[in-house]
Amino acid sequence: MRRFCMMMGIILITLINSMLISGCRSGRNCPITSLLLEKSEFPPGATADSISSPLSEKPKESAARDYWSGTPAYHYVGRYPSLILSKENYREIDERTFNTGKHDGPWVTPEELTYISPIADEYHVACGMAGAWYQCRMFGRYGEYHVLFWAYISDQGITIQTFESLLQAIDTKMVQCLSEKK
Repeated sequence: MRRFCMMMGIILITLINSMLISGCRSGRNCPITSLLLEKSEFPPGATADSISSPLSEKPKESAARDYWSGTPAYHYVGRYPSLILSKENYREIDERTFNTGKHDGPWVTPEELTYISPIADEYHVACGMAGAWYQCRMFGRYGEYHVLFWAYISDQGITIQTFESLLQAIDTKMVQCLSEKK
């Protein structure tokens, strides 16, 4: 009996560890590149570079794309192997994304930027100086997915209103993915 209990304990510990490591990853099957913004979602005349995927030093499932719409923009999506790893990495990446340094920041959310994702688990939007240019950034966690989007803001390029509509377009893509059958 003692041997049986010890064996069941080992099996139970192994099962719990494997669940923690996998984080009970969802069975979603959204192609990572389908979560990036399309050129058509930007104002007319915008251009989009080819998609880079996967990205080095990012999760294996990752993709990014640069855009030009009078000013540059960048969109990144990465899927972590587990919800646990996604949660653990979010805080550190968020701090780096909105770090105020000698040439960057301070990062604050302007009053006219009112959109807050209703579906992201964690979400941070702010604007500040990035070098000599005013830039807005969004970093969000949607389950096991991390999403980063930034754009330089100007009257001749991407405005605050355009930035906000692009955040809504990102959420539309993410809600479609997150609502897939698991």
